[in-house]
Amino acid sequence: MSAYMKPRIRKFGFALGVGLIVTLSGCADNFERWHDNQPPKQLKVEQVHYSHDVNFAAGDDRLAVSERERLDSFLAHAQVGSTDKVYVNLEPDGERVTERRVSTVAAFLKLRGLKPASPTTGFAEGKAKDNTIQVVVRRYLVTLPGCPDWTSDTSDTFNNDVHSNYGCATVSNLGMMVADPEDLVRGRTLSPADGDYLRTSIVNYRTGKTKPLLDPKSSSGSAEPTMESSDGGGDGG
Repeated sequence: MSAYMKPRIRKFGFALGVGLIVTLSGCADNFERWHDNQPPKQLKVEQVHYSHDVNFAAGDDRLAVSERERLDSFLAHAQVGSTDKVYVNLEPDGERVTERRVSTVAAFLKLRGLKPASPTTGFAEGKAKDNTIQVVVRRYLVTLPGCPDWTSDTSDTFNNDVHSNYGCATVSNLGMMVADPEDLVRGRTLSPADGDYLRTSIVNYRTGKTKPLLDPKSSSGSAEPTMESSDGGGDGG
């Protein structure tokens, strides 16, 4: 190797080393930025409950008009719906009048389109009062993330960071459209079904024997009939 080439190689090696150091320092800086990046947008789902005491006269299992109005007011104020879990709670005392009171309150709730749990199911909020049956409503509430989030600079994308508003639309729309927020916590329990029917449906799907889609142009939903000639048909003139 000539003496002329050796200095140039040394200079090239020095420049390459400096460039490598700068590159590694830039990667370390990017790693720190990725490490400190904002977490993905998420929904917050929490369980809440509301309780109401239904009062009865001593020794009586009939629901007074005033108590009916109070219970209706509670249901309306809490906006109790079909997806809420409703419990009729009591302090077990073995008294038949208590059992009749529970049945009375449960029947009243059923007339309002609700499905109260069995009198032996649920939980008691504190010590039960004398001549009182407690109605407890449980539900899940969804809290949306802080969206929109434009805290980060939309033009600073050189480090491939996820923008602060990323995922806002998808997560927020899911939180607003879910019918039962409990579905975001756990899946629903499968109900009893006809195993033979389900098996046949799966086999038909896998073998391509499913029913055709309904024709949207037909009022009856059947296939559209073939159009025939409107001149009376036939071979004659």
